[in-house]
Amino acid sequence: MDWLGSCVEEPWICWGPALRSHGFAGGPGSRGHGLAGRPGSRGLGLAGGPGPRGHVLTEVPGPSRPIFTGDLEDLTQFLLFIRLNENKLATMVEEGNNVLQMAALGRPFRIGMLYDQRSDSIIPGVTLWDLAELQMNIDVQLKPSTAFTIISSDSIEAKASALDVKASLKASFLGGLVEVSGSAKYLNDKKTSRQQSRVTLQYRATTRFEELTMSHLAPQHITYPSVIKQGSATHVVTGILYGAQAFLVFDQDHSSTDNEQDIQGNLEVMVKKIPTFQIEGKGTVDLSDEDKKHVEKFDCTFHGDFSLTKNPVNYQEAIVVYSMLPKLLGDGGEKAVPLGVWLYPLKMLVSQTAELAREVSIILVNQCQQVVHGFHDIEMRCNDLLKSPAAKAFSEIKDKVQTFRRTVLEFHAVFQEKLAQTLLSIRAGKQSERSLEQMLEQKEQSPFGYSSLNAWLKKREKEVNIVDVCLTELKGVEIVTQSQLDTILVDPMIQTVFCFSFNSLEEQDLYLKELSNSLKTPYAEGEQSGLAQEDTRQTTEDWFDVHSVLKRVREALHCYLSVIESNKSKDGQGNKLVISSLGEKSLSGASIFLYEGGIVITKDYILPQPQNPEK
Repeated sequence: MDWLGSCVEEPWICWGPALRSHGFAGGPGSRGHGLAGRPGSRGLGLAGGPGPRGHVLTEVPGPSRPIFTGDLEDLTQFLLFIRLNENKLATMVEEGNNVLQMAALGRPFRIGMLYDQRSDSIIPGVTLWDLAELQMNIDVQLKPSTAFTIISSDSIEAKASALDVKASLKASFLGGLVEVSGSAKYLNDKKTSRQQSRVTLQYRATTRFEELTMSHLAPQHITYPSVIKQGSATHVVTGILYGAQAFLVFDQDHSSTDNEQDIQGNLEVMVKKIPTFQIEGKGTVDLSDEDKKHVEKFDCTFHGDFSLTKNPVNYQEAIVVYSMLPKLLGDGGEKAVPLGVWLYPLKMLVSQTAELAREVSIILVNQCQQVVHGFHDIEMRCNDLLKSPAAKAFSEIKDKVQTFRRTVLEFHAVFQEKLAQTLLSIRAGKQSERSLEQMLEQKEQSPFGYSSLNAWLKKREKEVNIVDVCLTELKGVEIVTQSQLDTILVDPMIQTVFCFSFNSLEEQDLYLKELSNSLKTPYAEGEQSGLAQEDTRQTTEDWFDVHSVLKRVREALHCYLSVIESNKSKDGQGNKLVISSLGEKSLSGASIFLYEGGIVITKDYILPQPQNPEK
């Protein structure tokens, strides 16, 4: 009995009384209804029908070894029962391994619904049984539980874990095949900036478990057997765990000079306090002055399966909402929604039906997850650059970053669509996993590979940092455009104009052009593929990477600061000091333009050297 040796390690086998055993069942803890894993259990228990003296195989927690319970005098009968039913029990184990348990993610599941595992989609309007008869064969068990969890990470992996999303369903989500709602919208809630700390409070409650009785699941009881042969579905919903959950997402922005660890730690401490607060009679919470100071910069976002009159937007409102959540389920849990579903393979009912989906390996799913995480990281960094003083002051910087960000987001959409197509082909048996491997390799070797995107962003971040430093040193000096400078130069009341000019911000960026060209045919076949184009990026150094240019910028900045001080001492009458981007290519980096009476005197002004007194 090789199969028995492999199945006794996990789940563990024990000897116990049969409890309304009806053979195989795909739901959790179904009062002895066969092969079933309780929510959170590690394996499947065997309850395949009454054995001698009403004993069955069932699952119990314990060490990783077979456990025999019951009277020792029954041992002989037990072993005989196993041998006589070896084929039946082996089939049950095989069937049990094909039962799927997955997160509902806000999708409207019902007992008896059909499901296509290949596309992870519900088949609407089709059922195997008459609705009235179906309702009479549903077993309901109460499963009351409540829990809360603190989530400090904003990664896809952490969110998927919180929602109990396994690898296959995660792949479908990454490919855009699954549309989430309710509390599952938390999966789509991403930080928008690296200068943002986040902590999430998860509330989860379960109320009941409903399952289809196994006597009704027999092929002879199917009302509409022709539905199975259509091939549009792979599974039928046989069990649903009901409840509700909510995610209260707390964010706090910080600057690059703030201590991020202190802010994150304060967030975690204050969020952990929420379940401990007592709500006063007026539905308010009394915070100490110290706590109010800690939470004054908190923002709150709510994702839940509960109907609220108003979503909380700050810490105090979140405390009140959290205290109300148990009541919002209803006195009898009637407002609960599906949290988890159990799916029974149709091929176990009728042999002539759609084949079960081929699964993609966890390694490849994790690689897809890393790609999506990379897109998110790029987007956050672009957002941070666009909020910088340099980007706000100079359209040359802002336009480049916006173009880059838009192009990457467009490619992300293309990648997601291609991922969905590839997943469907693999699951339908039309392609092998190698097609997904090639897709990921092709992406990384393209201009849209993370290393290339990251390298471009690092350059922009360095450029922005240099410009920001200059603007900080020149704080208080007006920043003007070329047209605004022209207006100043014709003003008869202004005789002298000193303009600190950035001269290299308009440099052509060939990489942006390359990204745009690649996006036109991102996954074309053959040599014309946009992802296989020759690298046309500029080989010359950027201005901020050239030592001599940076030296010029430092000298111009030092000189302009002296002009500012000199202008203050002379009351600045008839003089005007401004900052602009004039793009003088012969003077890379920065220089000072001096205008007299509206006419440029020099484009590289330097302080006059003090004359030596005559001896």
